[in-house]
Amino acid sequence: EGAVTRAVTVDRSDAGLWVAVLHPSGVTSRYLHLSRVLVTVGQRVRRGDVIGHCGATGNARGGHPHLHLDLRVPAAMLPAIERAIGKPRPGWGPEMRPFGHSIPGEPWVPVDGYRSRVRDDAAEAGIPLRDPSAPRNGTLKYRPVGERGEPYPEWLLAMRGQSGVYVIRERERDGDPVVVYVGQSSTGRLYETLTRHLQDWRRWKKFWGGYTGGHDPGLTYDRARVEVAVKITSPNDALDEEARLIRRLRPRDNIQGQIDYQGEAAEVPF
Repeated sequence: EGAVTRAVTVDRSDAGLWVAVLHPSGVTSRYLHLSRVLVTVGQRVRRGDVIGHCGATGNARGGHPHLHLDLRVPAAMLPAIERAIGKPRPGWGPEMRPFGHSIPGEPWVPVDGYRSRVRDDAAEAGIPLRDPSAPRNGTLKYRPVGERGEPYPEWLLAMRGQSGVYVIRERERDGDPVVVYVGQSSTGRLYETLTRHLQDWRRWKKFWGGYTGGHDPGLTYDRARVEVAVKITSPNDALDEEARLIRRLRPRDNIQGQIDYQGEAAEVPF
């Protein structure tokens, strides 16, 4: 969350097209080498908003689209940063007015893993690395739901009577996870709404053709290939949280529909 303080839309510098956002904490995050800028100076942005498209502008090497994230703080904040993560052996980055001094992003930014070169460089500079297994996406924690025919795990059974949101991610053939669906229940039926997506017999019997309960139970997934994250909310907050997560995660099947058993795109009735 924060305010856009710079939106560079002309590729005339090493940073190329870039955006700066000043956060309430006092930290400025800069997003460099973009291919397109989608915000303007003074605009308020929230978590999940799309501010630009990654690219290879400026002095980016290799021509491959990527994002260079730069974190900066005013000098007055450096003692607090040092107490939190220590001071890098090379010192803080040079000041860039009006954004402040550069600080390492590795202790703060969630990642899936680190290359050995990154680990070596961080160790040499005395920069702690964020644990890739630490919770991401706020309070979301992805967990398996068991094999087909097995009882659901206790944590999933505990969703009975609750309202909230759920995120389903599926392992692709290469083993990488992809977020496929985000849903919600604002009526205390989180367990029922979620587990419909895990009952693949409904797809084969075309059960969902006459279904009128809200979510599309035709979007079903192999339990052995998915993990699910759940967030409990108040009934009034469930819809807003679902919209925020869809905007942020861009789940495959909310956006483009799911392939049905005949190999054709299934129409999504919402």
